[in-house]
Amino acid sequence: MTWAFLAIVQRRFEAYATGALPAEPEEPEAAGIDETRRGKPVWKQNPDTGSNRASAITSRSARPSVVR
Repeated sequence: MTWAFLAIVQRRFEAYATGALPAEPEEPEAAGIDETRRGKPVWKQNPDTGSNRASAITSRSARPSVVR
């Protein structure tokens, strides 16, 4: 395969993905298995249920923290 061919494939893939995917992805319900949690979690209250949950990671530390 040549670089020119790979560039064409890349442009075609991007054009297809632009039409097939939404402009902005939906907010995930929970962190996926491929996401890394590091630092301190930020707890926010859900106004509908009144329950608290970790919503973001604010700092980068050398040790990962456990969110329960």
